Amino acid sequence: MQKDQTQISLRSILLIDDDDVTLFYNAHIINKLGVTPHIHSALNGQEALDYLVGKQAYAADYVKPDLIFLDINMPVMNGFEFLEAYEKLDEQDKGKHTIVMLTSSMLEIDQRRAASFGSVSAYYPKPLRAEAIQEILERFFSPIEVIH
Repeated sequence: MQKDQTQISLRSILLIDDDDVTLFYNAHIINKLGVTPHIHSALNGQEALDYLVGKQAYAADYVKPDLIFLDINMPVMNGFEFLEAYEKLDEQDKGKHTIVMLTSSMLEIDQRRAASFGSVSAYYPKPLRAEAIQEILERFFSPIEVIH
């Protein structure tokens, strides 16, 4: 994305993955594109739910995510368990999030299961690529004019 053209800017992105290297890499790619000033990471679905519903605990550091990247295979609470719990949340805690499954599982059964959740917008393979981010932004978010 070129900074002198129209670009999409998000308030925050939530990364949910149990692998620190993957979290670091994904945050690096997102930061390089400059699409959000705030990235929050969770190591499993339970941490992510706690973040979404426990805003008060994060106080000044809490920024409601516009986009959530969700892995499937994690300890404590996997991606599907997260989705089951997420879909039961109050509307105020759910907000308007775009959830993208970002996983190493390319099994058709996992893709079908992800598609069965109304809250899942897309399914992408790891690793996260700049082209995938741009495609997601263009597909699910409206551009704004960058003020110079």
